[in-house]
Amino acid sequence: MRLSPISFCLLALACSGGTKVPVGGDDSGSTDGSDGSTDGSDGSTGTDNDGDGFTVEDGDCDDDDIGVNPAREEDVFDGKDNDCDGRVDEEWSGLTVTEQVEGGASRILVFDTITRLDDTITLPPGLVPYDIDHGLDGGYVTVVNDVFINFSAGTPGFEYADASIVEVDSSGAVTPLATFTDPAAEAGEVFYWFGPIVRGVKAHPGGYYVAATPGALWRINRDGSTQELASWAWDISDDTTFELYALDLSVDLLTGEVGIQDLLGGFATWTEAGGMVQHKQADLSDGWANWDANLGVGLSRMDGDGWWGMTGDFASGTYALERFNLAETDWVERMAWANNLVRPIAIATDGDHGEAYVTAKGGDHRTIWRIREQGGLIDDAYDEVADGLSLWGIVSNY
Repeated sequence: MRLSPISFCLLALACSGGTKVPVGGDDSGSTDGSDGSTDGSDGSTGTDNDGDGFTVEDGDCDDDDIGVNPAREEDVFDGKDNDCDGRVDEEWSGLTVTEQVEGGASRILVFDTITRLDDTITLPPGLVPYDIDHGLDGGYVTVVNDVFINFSAGTPGFEYADASIVEVDSSGAVTPLATFTDPAAEAGEVFYWFGPIVRGVKAHPGGYYVAATPGALWRINRDGSTQELASWAWDISDDTTFELYALDLSVDLLTGEVGIQDLLGGFATWTEAGGMVQHKQADLSDGWANWDANLGVGLSRMDGDGWWGMTGDFASGTYALERFNLAETDWVERMAWANNLVRPIAIATDGDHGEAYVTAKGGDHRTIWRIREQGGLIDDAYDEVADGLSLWGIVSNY
């Protein structure tokens, strides 16, 4: 499959308002105990030692401290993980994105809440970056290839196989960790739908990185060794065996749970203790009829509010921001809009304010959207016009 040709929409940044979204343990959003999932007073299992309305089962990471639960705002001075997101004394402070440069040295760009900062990191020539996350010991981890995706030249093709996972420090020095290559794809026998064989890479609180290829989840250790954590049937031409085609992944920093977004609408999670659980499988019963609608764009873990994804119907130019409801085992639409002049690429979420950010490309514009459910607004956090440049991976800074 090839995506439709694109051009563009303009989008200027502000950062104000918003609060953390409290959710109950049953993934319904209830926090008052009426759903039988919070304080145990209605006969539900679990305890609430500190009386804050959240049990350990609901995600309370310190049930002896009333100032700690998933609905709390983070106090950046008390040395606690108030909001139970796996970070201590954090405050959302902007974004980091990868910028692909055609025929030159690509870059990692850093933004505060107002504008782009001067501390740009330049990569060695020939390394084209895709997904990005913060490194385990500072710096960043990213997926690199040697192919620039030229969105300005009409419909791009994505038939290439190899990709490397590397760490990048603040000076731009690169430490290679692992390379994934499929010889069949290099021979033209396998078609990868969207980018290189590695779909995404994220830091795991267990002290390693996780990455997804279309048919497997991998552990990448700091010494470069790899381990396959899970695998599945990913042949999209066979609806009888198909399980998942991994498009992106994200990690819950508190629990270590990994979420995996399927290109065609499915969703799975993986944990060290329980392995992989497929919560939703794509429907391929009508073949190609289902494949143009609601294709995955990216996945992000929203602090305190579960797994958020973006999907797109590239034939009609309609897009949606969705949240996966584990209780209903399906995606729930939060916002939707139409614009056939833009191509969204990757998503990050700001858990402090309940907002999402998306890199996008159209014609000679590269841009970052800020998406706010309150008011149904989409702002342009950043927009510049130049040929031969694309923004790709994006991660929130805390």
